Amino acid sequence: MEEPDPDSPDPAAGGGVPDDESEFAAAIGGSVYQIPSDKLADCDAYLTAAAAVQNAVGRGAIKPIDAQRHMAMLAENCLSFTGTALKDVAREKIDPITRFAGLMESGAAELLQVEAAIRRIDDLRASEALKKNWNGLIRRTIALQKLAREDGAKFAVYVDRNDEPDRTEDVLLMEWFHVYWFGIWEDPEHPCNLIEAPVGHGKSKLKRLHRCWRIGNHPEARCLYLTDETSKARKTIQVMRKVIRSERFVAVFPGVRVLGRNDDSENSSLRFTVIRRNWASREPTVEGAAITSRIQGNRYDEIDADDFVPPDARDYESVRRDVNHRWESVVMARRANPKARVNIIGTPWHIDDTYARIEKQAEQGRKGDWRVEIEPFRIRDDSDGVAIALWSKWPSAFLEGRKIAGRDYDFNYRLQPASESTRIVKRVMFYSAEPGLNEPNGLRLVEQIAQAERWLSVDPAGTSGEKSSNTGVVEIAISPAGYVFVTDCWLYRTNITEVITRLGDLVLARMDVPYEGVHWEAQGGIKVGMPAVLSEFRRYLTERGYDAESLKLVTTGTRVGGEVRNRSKIVRLKNCASLIEHGLVRFAGVRTENRLMPMGHPRRFYYDARPNSSIGRLVQNIKDFDGVHSTDAVDALTQWILHNQGRIRNPFAPAAEAAPTLEEPTGLTALFRQQLKLLEKTEKPTAGAEENRFLYGRFGSELLERIA
Repeated sequence: MEEPDPDSPDPAAGGGVPDDESEFAAAIGGSVYQIPSDKLADCDAYLTAAAAVQNAVGRGAIKPIDAQRHMAMLAENCLSFTGTALKDVAREKIDPITRFAGLMESGAAELLQVEAAIRRIDDLRASEALKKNWNGLIRRTIALQKLAREDGAKFAVYVDRNDEPDRTEDVLLMEWFHVYWFGIWEDPEHPCNLIEAPVGHGKSKLKRLHRCWRIGNHPEARCLYLTDETSKARKTIQVMRKVIRSERFVAVFPGVRVLGRNDDSENSSLRFTVIRRNWASREPTVEGAAITSRIQGNRYDEIDADDFVPPDARDYESVRRDVNHRWESVVMARRANPKARVNIIGTPWHIDDTYARIEKQAEQGRKGDWRVEIEPFRIRDDSDGVAIALWSKWPSAFLEGRKIAGRDYDFNYRLQPASESTRIVKRVMFYSAEPGLNEPNGLRLVEQIAQAERWLSVDPAGTSGEKSSNTGVVEIAISPAGYVFVTDCWLYRTNITEVITRLGDLVLARMDVPYEGVHWEAQGGIKVGMPAVLSEFRRYLTERGYDAESLKLVTTGTRVGGEVRNRSKIVRLKNCASLIEHGLVRFAGVRTENRLMPMGHPRRFYYDARPNSSIGRLVQNIKDFDGVHSTDAVDALTQWILHNQGRIRNPFAPAAEAAPTLEEPTGLTALFRQQLKLLEKTEKPTAGAEENRFLYGRFGSELLERIA
């Protein structure tokens, strides 16, 4: 009697096949893909089992849903034990010419097989010329793949295609500066580099392709891909994974494969690992992170930083401090060794952001291994003031249209970050809007606000269209002593009727501490209709029981600061700058701790606008004022300041005796007045004595001689 096979799936023989799979087992020869232990690394064993499963489905012996489950297990085990996908094993069994998918998607080994197959077939229905042409194309494709492995720029052209929806099959055409970037990234003399280039000019796209090329040539390198937001890092990692799994990438680098769960490797939305020799390393091949993410413990051989400084760095000093601190103390500390490569691409935002600091340190010679490239990529104007295009994709006409963006154009295209020296208002001062945390000076201010005269100042928009400006409303308090506080502000994008309703509701909501008045701007397109607007505003309040006659309504356009004219936006702010910078006009703020103080030092606090508050946006709009963007609330504030500047006093100025005033001499030229101001005396002479001294002095005598 024959002895039972110990490997038999029969339960009576110590089997291993459940009863519900007995039908399936019988259909494929009594075994659920019987693969001996010595064949676990044999690709053909999995292909044979897959064929048996497929044939069983064709005979109706098993259900398709069951077959799919077993086919998935076969494919998973084949990839795990052999490192080769089951579909690739199946393609190897097909005739080279039949399975030939395309030149660009086929590796060198497959192309050589196709070439040999073509030469062997004598009765191929093709002429010798056609066969010779095919063999020539194959040889040229193999040569192109070799070039793509050796040069990152050529790799990008080989693998990638145009992203435009109507040009997806177009070959990626790179300009001179694109190729130049690859040279910077692979500079052997400078492992660290910073590139600043205009927005929309392909920085991020080419950086991703460069990283994929580096993975193909250096799979052992561990890279941190840094961005400003986690969502952007996640999208970048997903695109990289797609590139590495694409047929063209596999054709160039056939031995590179993304590992998965079966390989005990994490393959998630923010990180993945490829086959590599340093398999025991805990760091993945690529890990994406935002500058604000927790990056602890890991060590990286290369760091790619893609626009990691957020646009908020332009507006908030606290953001710049935090990003600078994290770059130096967290990101750069994660390098595996001092020779780790660092590639930064970005657009500048501020003269004190991380990019600017690196640039300054490189200029000072403090970063000898760094290469900074900015000048070649600026968008400049020609002698006629017309922008010179750097890339044909964004022609001069487009760039000229973008100049309407004001200072944003300087950031994004001219690569000129915000500078304190170009600002009209370089600093502002705050008062504490949190009574529970007030210090003595802050309490004095709060007491003044409690007795203050409250105003609303409005800069209404003429229309409510898509391209219309906003309606800016600012709430201002001025104490009897002349102390001014900006307590709140609002921006509305709506029509004038809705503005009247919202302002009326604000006035009605403050009836316990009523407003003294509302200051309206009546210049430009709104000037003609302003009488009707004021009449409707009074009617709205009267119908709701408010004494509209007690509310002062002031309009700008008749007298602003003593002048009957329509002042430009920038001139207005310039005339208010001194009052704002010296704290005569203060803004609502909160006490904020300086968290960048070294350990062991006492805690320090400063006052700043509440994050993401309307006052914070107003303050930043004042600092970055260009007369074009976000000017409405600023205009509302400046018109009120100019109208009331004679009432404004410094809240912290010490009491002092009034100094004697010097009367202005009459009948003298501008030169006389200039000389009078230059004379400094311990005693204040009368106007006549001062004039006498000047006329008989050296300058006055020479002038009198010339007049004579």
